[in-house]
Amino acid sequence: HVAAGLFHSAAITADGLLVTWGCGRFGQCLQPDEDQEVNDSKTSSVGRWKTPDGSKLVQVVCGRRHTAILDDLGRVWCLGDNKYGQLGRSVSSPNAAREPKLVAGPLGESHSGCIA
Repeated sequence: HVAAGLFHSAAITADGLLVTWGCGRFGQCLQPDEDQEVNDSKTSSVGRWKTPDGSKLVQVVCGRRHTAILDDLGRVWCLGDNKYGQLGRSVSSPNAAREPKLVAGPLGESHSGCIA
């Protein structure tokens, strides 16, 4: 599965791993792999991630400044800019999240949504 945002893209591998690449200025891309040399957050980089509990990722969507991922247990994970609550977190903490976090409850202010 492959998805494209305004300045970044993401894919789910056959093994259920998330791969992101492109501009990660707003945290919508994962941290670059350790073997990559990156000079600043505006540099295009490739990052890879799997869930801490080993569940398989099955779908990904890219917003303008955020990324949402669905796993095989029906859970949604998000990373990126949270300025308008699009990560499903309180907007009182708008800082970019560069590692996916589980969405617990309703998604933020009608900016993202999914049907599992």
